[in-house]
Amino acid sequence: MKKSGLLISLLLIAVLLASCSKKEKFEPTKTSVYVKQDGTVVEALFDTLEGENEDAASLKSFVEQSVIQYNSERAGVSSAYKGTDEETVYPVNIQKLEIKGGNVTLFLEYQSGTDYDSFNLNRGLVSDLSLQSVIDATIPDNMVSVKDGVPADANTIRKNKKYYALTLYGEANIQVEGKVLYASSNVKVLSNSQVSISAADEPACIVFE
Repeated sequence: MKKSGLLISLLLIAVLLASCSKKEKFEPTKTSVYVKQDGTVVEALFDTLEGENEDAASLKSFVEQSVIQYNSERAGVSSAYKGTDEETVYPVNIQKLEIKGGNVTLFLEYQSGTDYDSFNLNRGLVSDLSLQSVIDATIPDNMVSVKDGVPADANTIRKNKKYYALTLYGEANIQVEGKVLYASSNVKVLSNSQVSISAADEPACIVFE
Protein backbone atom coordinates (compact mmCIF):
# COMPACT_ATOMS: atom_id res chain seq x y z
CA MET A 1 0.00 0.00 0.00
CA LYS A 2 2.83 2.37 0.83
CA LYS A 3 4.41 1.79 -2.56
CA SER A 4 1.08 2.37 -4.28
CA GLY A 5 0.58 5.61 -2.37
CA LEU A 6 4.06 6.79 -3.30
CA LEU A 7 3.48 5.94 -6.96
CA ILE A 8 0.19 7.87 -6.99
CA SER A 9 1.89 10.87 -5.37
CA LEU A 10 4.66 10.85 -7.96
CA LEU A 11 2.13 10.64 -10.78
CA LEU A 12 0.18 13.58 -9.35
CA ILE A 13 3.35 15.65 -9.09
CA ALA A 14 4.25 14.83 -12.71
CA VAL A 15 0.78 15.89 -13.88
CA LEU A 16 0.98 19.14 -11.92
CA LEU A 17 4.42 19.95 -13.31
CA ALA A 18 3.27 19.24 -16.84
CA SER A 19 0.23 21.49 -16.47
CA CYS A 20 2.31 24.30 -14.96
CA SER A 21 4.88 24.20 -17.76
CA LYS A 22 2.28 24.03 -20.54
CA LYS A 23 2.34 27.17 -22.66
CA GLU A 24 -0.54 28.68 -24.56
CA LYS A 25 -0.41 28.03 -28.28
CA PHE A 26 -0.47 31.03 -30.57
CA GLU A 27 -3.80 30.54 -32.33
CA PRO A 28 -5.13 34.07 -32.87
CA THR A 29 -8.47 34.87 -34.46
CA LYS A 30 -7.71 38.57 -34.78
CA THR A 31 -4.65 40.67 -35.53
CA SER A 32 -2.00 40.03 -32.85
CA VAL A 33 1.72 39.96 -32.12
CA TYR A 34 3.45 36.97 -30.52
CA VAL A 35 6.85 37.34 -28.83
CA LYS A 36 8.89 34.23 -28.07
CA GLN A 37 11.54 33.85 -25.38
CA ASP A 38 14.30 33.64 -27.99
CA GLY A 39 13.35 37.08 -29.32
CA THR A 40 11.51 35.83 -32.39
CA VAL A 41 8.36 37.80 -33.22
CA VAL A 42 5.31 36.52 -35.10
CA GLU A 43 2.74 38.97 -36.41
CA ALA A 44 -0.71 37.66 -37.34
CA LEU A 45 -2.71 39.95 -39.62
CA PHE A 46 -6.36 39.46 -40.53
CA ASP A 47 -7.96 41.74 -43.12
CA THR A 48 -10.46 41.81 -45.98
CA LEU A 49 -10.18 42.65 -49.66
CA GLU A 50 -12.78 44.53 -51.63
CA GLY A 51 -11.33 43.78 -55.06
CA GLU A 52 -11.39 40.71 -57.31
CA ASN A 53 -8.81 37.94 -57.77
CA GLU A 54 -6.31 40.22 -59.48
CA ASP A 55 -6.21 42.38 -56.33
CA ALA A 56 -5.51 39.26 -54.29
CA ALA A 57 -2.71 38.29 -56.66
CA SER A 58 -1.25 41.78 -56.48
CA LEU A 59 -1.31 41.75 -52.68
CA LYS A 60 0.34 38.33 -52.54
CA SER A 61 3.05 39.45 -54.94
CA PHE A 62 3.61 42.69 -53.04
CA VAL A 63 4.05 40.92 -49.70
CA GLU A 64 6.38 38.29 -51.14
CA GLN A 65 8.54 40.80 -53.00
CA SER A 66 8.76 43.06 -49.93
CA VAL A 67 9.99 40.15 -47.81
CA ILE A 68 12.43 38.98 -50.49
CA GLN A 69 13.89 42.46 -50.84
CA TYR A 70 14.33 42.82 -47.08
CA ASN A 71 15.88 39.37 -46.67
CA SER A 72 18.21 39.96 -49.61
CA GLU A 73 19.44 43.26 -48.20
CA ARG A 74 19.83 41.98 -44.64
CA ALA A 75 21.04 38.43 -45.09
CA GLY A 76 21.57 37.74 -48.79
CA VAL A 77 18.55 35.42 -48.84
CA SER A 78 16.43 35.64 -51.99
CA SER A 79 13.34 33.91 -50.63
CA ALA A 80 10.29 34.84 -48.57
CA TYR A 81 9.53 31.33 -47.33
CA LYS A 82 11.77 29.52 -44.90
CA GLY A 83 9.93 26.22 -45.19
CA THR A 84 11.98 23.38 -43.68
CA ASP A 85 15.29 25.23 -44.01
CA GLU A 86 16.62 25.31 -40.44
CA GLU A 87 20.16 26.38 -41.31
CA THR A 88 19.63 29.67 -43.14
CA VAL A 89 18.74 32.76 -41.14
CA TYR A 90 15.64 34.47 -42.50
CA PRO A 91 15.19 37.98 -41.07
CA VAL A 92 11.53 37.76 -42.16
CA ASN A 93 9.66 34.58 -43.03
CA ILE A 94 6.15 34.20 -44.43
CA GLN A 95 4.63 31.47 -42.29
CA LYS A 96 1.19 31.76 -43.85
CA LEU A 97 -0.32 33.86 -46.63
CA GLU A 98 -3.88 32.92 -47.48
CA ILE A 99 -6.49 34.88 -49.41
CA LYS A 100 -9.92 33.27 -49.60
CA GLY A 101 -13.26 34.87 -50.34
CA GLY A 102 -11.80 38.30 -49.83
CA ASN A 103 -10.40 37.38 -46.41
CA VAL A 104 -6.66 37.81 -45.92
CA THR A 105 -4.65 35.87 -43.34
CA LEU A 106 -0.95 36.67 -43.06
CA PHE A 107 1.53 35.32 -40.51
CA LEU A 108 4.99 36.91 -40.65
CA GLU A 109 7.84 35.63 -38.50
CA TYR A 110 10.64 38.07 -37.65
CA GLN A 111 14.06 37.00 -36.44
CA SER A 112 14.07 39.82 -33.87
CA GLY A 113 12.26 42.91 -32.66
CA THR A 114 14.77 44.95 -34.65
CA ASP A 115 13.72 43.16 -37.84
CA TYR A 116 10.09 43.81 -36.97
CA ASP A 117 10.69 47.54 -36.55
CA SER A 118 12.94 47.79 -39.62
CA PHE A 119 10.68 45.84 -41.96
CA ASN A 120 7.62 47.84 -40.91
CA LEU A 121 9.58 51.12 -40.81
CA ASN A 122 8.26 51.60 -37.26
CA ARG A 123 4.73 51.76 -38.66
CA GLY A 124 3.62 48.28 -37.60
CA LEU A 125 1.07 47.37 -34.96
CA VAL A 126 3.76 48.10 -32.39
CA SER A 127 7.15 49.81 -32.43
CA ASP A 128 10.41 49.94 -30.48
CA LEU A 129 9.88 46.31 -29.53
CA SER A 130 12.58 45.15 -27.11
CA LEU A 131 12.92 41.86 -25.25
CA GLN A 132 15.57 41.65 -22.53
CA SER A 133 16.36 40.01 -19.25
CA VAL A 134 14.82 41.95 -16.36
CA ILE A 135 18.38 42.63 -15.21
CA ASP A 136 19.15 44.63 -18.36
CA ALA A 137 15.73 46.13 -19.08
CA THR A 138 14.43 49.51 -18.00
CA ILE A 139 11.51 48.76 -15.68
CA PRO A 140 8.98 51.63 -15.40
CA ASP A 141 7.53 52.85 -12.11
CA ASN A 142 3.93 51.87 -12.90
CA MET A 143 4.34 48.09 -12.70
CA VAL A 144 1.69 45.93 -11.02
CA SER A 145 1.70 42.28 -9.98
CA VAL A 146 -0.77 40.28 -12.06
CA LYS A 147 -1.35 37.87 -9.18
CA ASP A 148 -2.65 40.34 -6.60
CA GLY A 149 -2.74 43.76 -8.26
CA VAL A 150 -0.14 45.16 -5.87
CA PRO A 151 2.36 47.74 -7.24
CA ALA A 152 5.84 46.30 -7.73
CA ASP A 153 9.12 48.18 -7.99
CA ALA A 154 12.05 47.29 -10.23
CA ASN A 155 14.10 45.81 -7.38
CA THR A 156 11.32 43.36 -6.52
CA ILE A 157 10.86 42.33 -10.13
CA ARG A 158 14.59 41.86 -10.71
CA LYS A 159 14.93 39.38 -7.85
CA ASN A 160 14.37 36.57 -10.32
CA LYS A 161 17.02 36.92 -13.02
CA LYS A 162 15.26 34.41 -15.26
CA TYR A 163 12.32 36.72 -15.97
CA TYR A 164 11.94 38.39 -19.37
CA ALA A 165 10.93 42.03 -19.85
CA LEU A 166 9.15 43.09 -23.04
CA THR A 167 8.78 46.81 -23.74
CA LEU A 168 7.01 48.32 -26.73
CA TYR A 169 4.75 51.10 -27.97
CA GLY A 170 1.43 50.81 -29.79
CA GLU A 171 -2.10 49.53 -29.46
CA ALA A 172 -2.41 45.81 -30.06
CA ASN A 173 -3.11 42.38 -28.67
CA ILE A 174 0.13 40.76 -27.54
CA GLN A 175 0.92 37.17 -26.60
CA VAL A 176 4.17 36.07 -24.97
CA GLU A 177 5.78 32.65 -24.75
CA GLY A 178 5.30 32.21 -21.03
CA LYS A 179 3.25 33.41 -18.08
CA VAL A 180 2.73 37.14 -17.52
CA LEU A 181 3.75 38.09 -13.97
CA TYR A 182 3.92 41.88 -13.96
CA ALA A 183 2.56 44.55 -16.29
CA SER A 184 2.58 48.32 -16.55
CA SER A 185 -0.65 50.26 -15.99
CA ASN A 186 -1.28 50.65 -19.74
CA VAL A 187 -1.52 46.87 -20.16
CA LYS A 188 -4.72 44.85 -19.76
CA VAL A 189 -4.10 41.19 -18.95
CA LEU A 190 -6.42 38.87 -20.90
CA SER A 191 -5.02 35.46 -19.93
CA ASN A 192 -1.83 33.85 -18.60
CA SER A 193 0.01 34.77 -21.80
CA GLN A 194 -2.14 37.35 -23.56
CA VAL A 195 -2.49 41.07 -22.98
CA SER A 196 -3.87 44.14 -24.70
CA ILE A 197 -1.70 47.25 -24.71
CA SER A 198 -2.53 50.91 -25.17
CA ALA A 199 0.85 52.60 -25.24
CA ALA A 200 0.92 55.53 -27.62
CA ASP A 201 2.94 57.93 -25.47
CA GLU A 202 4.44 55.77 -22.72
CA PRO A 203 5.96 52.32 -23.34
CA ALA A 204 4.11 49.23 -22.22
CA CYS A 205 6.13 46.75 -20.16
CA ILE A 206 5.31 43.07 -19.71
CA VAL A 207 7.38 40.84 -17.44
CA PHE A 208 6.94 37.10 -17.91
CA GLU A 209 8.58 33.77 -17.18
